[in-house]
Amino acid sequence: MIPSFIMSHYFWVEYYLESNANLRIYWKIAFIYFAFTLIISPILKFIKNKLIIENLILIRKVFWILTFVFFIIHGFMYFNIEYFYSSQYSPDISYLSYVFKNIIYRNDALSWLIAWIFILILWVTSNNISVKLLWWKLWKSIHSLAYPAFLLTLIHIAFASRFDNFYIYLLLLVVWVRTVSYLINGWDNKKWKTTKYICIPCWYIYDEKLWDPDSGIRPWTRFKDISDDWTCPVCGVTKKDFKILK
Repeated sequence: MIPSFIMSHYFWVEYYLESNANLRIYWKIAFIYFAFTLIISPILKFIKNKLIIENLILIRKVFWILTFVFFIIHGFMYFNIEYFYSSQYSPDISYLSYVFKNIIYRNDALSWLIAWIFILILWVTSNNISVKLLWWKLWKSIHSLAYPAFLLTLIHIAFASRFDNFYIYLLLLVVWVRTVSYLINGWDNKKWKTTKYICIPCWYIYDEKLWDPDSGIRPWTRFKDISDDWTCPVCGVTKKDFKILK
């Protein structure tokens, strides 16, 4: 929370003369954490030190939790502030009715709600229990919602008319890091035929084209070349419990 504390004070200096400064501050902090969550994953591909990889994965998890927390704070603060002002002119309207009406008629509120639903799904399923219950392939598909969720946060910013240079630079950074990572990984692709291996107990699939970031295994690593002490990242069994996926 120390970076959050520092960022909030920095943004307070920037917005101290503006109304609803808290809304902008908490949203910017949430967006920073979301952006760096997406940046860490491609960076892991170029790191060989297992301790550094483990620390970056832990940081990514913390960033994701803080993204969710500040995203929620921003949304509820928005609805509470708006309801406070509206209730002065329409005292009979209930809070829930106002929120529903706001979501229906305001694009910024609607885009926030849809993004929040995606982020909530990602947050709830970010654990090993969900991986086992949903199976690896379905879990991976669900977690690809991170990309439309990020796009929806940008749409929300645009609808709120707050798309300044800060968001543009951060967006360009995310796109640049992920694009460079994709291109380098593509240029480094081998030509040998790859094989997929499936974990018998939990159905986790090891694809030789891809990687296991939690164990520091780089893309295009043959299954036979993985250390014998490697275990399934989902259920923890050894290589002996894998078979070729046909």
